Formats: sequence, structure tokens, C-alpha cells
Amino acid sequence: MIPAELLKAVLLNDLRLLQGCIEKGIDVNEVDENGTSPLHLASFYGYHPIVNALIDARARVDAHDREWFTPLQRACLHNHPNTVKILINRGAKPNSATRQF
Repeated sequence: MIPAELLKAVLLNDLRLLQGCIEKGIDVNEVDENGTSPLHLASFYGYHPIVNALIDARARVDAHDREWFTPLQRACLHNHPNTVKILINRGAKPNSATRQF
């Protein structure tokens, strides 16, 4: 589970709180019951500073959630072109496939 403090930092787009979580050693790659990571959430909302800080803290840019979507795909689906650019420039693979049904 994503620790409450980390989840709060991401959802509130609070960079200072996020930095505090990172300094405490909280794992930025924790996921919720749907496999959603903090980077998935920040990408979903288009929170650029949070996206960059999570990647700086070694968040996995190509992690798949339960539906097999990556943070890049979440940013695309929710119309955040600047977040898409950031993720690609930071190493996200644009050709990552989702699960076939």
C-alpha cells in the first residue's frame, strides 16, 4: 500500500511534503490494491513537479498498473501533453503495450 503521507503529497501536488517523504526513505514505488503507483497518480493529474521529483527518487517510469497502463499512458489518456513530454524525456518507453484481452 502507498503510505498515507506519500499519497497525500501526490494528491495535493505538495512538493515539500513529497521531499519529506523521500528524505524519510519512503519507497516511491509502493502501489495500491490496483497496482497504481504515485507516479501513475501524478501523471494522471499532470503534476509536473511531482512527476519529476518521483523520477529523481527512482520511481519506475514504465511500471504497469493492474490494467497494464504505464504512467505515460495515463498521462496520454487524461490529456496532459507536457507530462507526456517529461515522461518520455525521462526515459518512459512510448511503445509499451497494455495487456491484451
